[in-house]
Amino acid sequence: MVRTKDGEKRVVLVIDSDQSDAEKLKNSLVEGGYRVYTSGNLDEALKIAGEQRVDVALLALGRPELDLQRLIKCLQKEKDDIKIPVIVIIESFSEDLVASALKAGAADYLTRPVDCQELLRRTGVYARLGECSIHDDGNEINGLQELEPPSSCKKLLARFLPGLAERLQSRFRADEFLGHRYKKVARLGLGSFGEVWKVREVLNVSPALFVAKIPLSKKLNPKIEKEARILRMLAGHAGVPEVCEIIEVNKKRVLIQEFVAGKTLLEVIERELEEKEVESVVIQLLDVVAHAHDLGIIHRDIKPGNVMVKPDGTIKLLDFGAAKELKEKDISGTVTGSRPFMSPEQIMGKSQRRSDVWALGVVMYVLYTGMFPFYHEVEKVLMDMILELPVPPPGKHNEDLNPEIEQIILKCLEKNPEERYPDAGTLKKAIKAKFPDYGSSVLPLF
Repeated sequence: MVRTKDGEKRVVLVIDSDQSDAEKLKNSLVEGGYRVYTSGNLDEALKIAGEQRVDVALLALGRPELDLQRLIKCLQKEKDDIKIPVIVIIESFSEDLVASALKAGAADYLTRPVDCQELLRRTGVYARLGECSIHDDGNEINGLQELEPPSSCKKLLARFLPGLAERLQSRFRADEFLGHRYKKVARLGLGSFGEVWKVREVLNVSPALFVAKIPLSKKLNPKIEKEARILRMLAGHAGVPEVCEIIEVNKKRVLIQEFVAGKTLLEVIERELEEKEVESVVIQLLDVVAHAHDLGIIHRDIKPGNVMVKPDGTIKLLDFGAAKELKEKDISGTVTGSRPFMSPEQIMGKSQRRSDVWALGVVMYVLYTGMFPFYHEVEKVLMDMILELPVPPPGKHNEDLNPEIEQIILKCLEKNPEERYPDAGTLKKAIKAKFPDYGSSVLPLF
């Protein structure tokens, strides 16, 4: 069925900067019975979504500078009461790209060349799911409530697909209490380790908000306990979220920590920052990472999405779930991190303080130029670029960049770790030696 319950044709919005590809998608959908709008850019797409009913959006991702979270979140915000299902279309499969898109809010993905029948099937499914959540005959019907399986099916699902069962069932428990003290308010993230929720404390007179990290299974309890231990080691620094407690729910250890109100740095840099604003972020980030390095902790996943910017301009570095205590060893032997920010040795499974310095260099490169030093949708190609290609000078993308800042960034991005700054504290001192007033003022960024 390609019509709504009211008998109208279902509407699909195709967003693709390549007009030829957009027409191919449109023709397939029109032949399948859909009404189709096409757009070559986000602004035009948002205008269409604001003026027309849209049941499903198809978003083609072909350019490295596309900000997945911004595109998807903006599109879904355009209708306050209805979230438009977004199916992303990518040139070739990339685990990181697909994971980023799904984390940002995409419903699904397709790879080119797009199979016509698969396109119609998936579009139909997500249009149908969207209809399930809309008011029907004056009564609110939640399609997800209708989909909850009976207890016998839950047991069967849990027996054969425990991980999937946990994820599916969690979608029906938005009002669940954790430890009789915290009530789930909104899910902030979902990953291979489990879920992150914003929760509200219900026992106090003035209920406070917190973040709850819930592992997928009790086998991941040690990971939660390790993150809590590291955060407690780092306690006292303004740039580190505070650990409140660990509670036990269904034999799983749940980390309750400070909720930080604000925007991620990834959201903040949707606009081009002024030089002084960049300095404000960089010096604070260097300070918190230097604090970790001094205590023998490497973060291993420094990126704009893990930096929370508060309304007053101060920052906190989040997600120490990938962090590692170095102890006697200088090097950690596991592959952890986000690909565009990973150093050559980190790709090879050997992390150290200098790997965080590389990631800090990438963040500085992005803040000063709006570009990654290396990027490709295909993960293998991206890793080869990081391992083998010289770093393009950031001044190539920003002619106004101070040459001394450029040299500092390039030193952070030396292929050989021994040629980089040894740690974040040394990097901070190098910047301050050249520019004593660098980052002297904390500036609000939004």
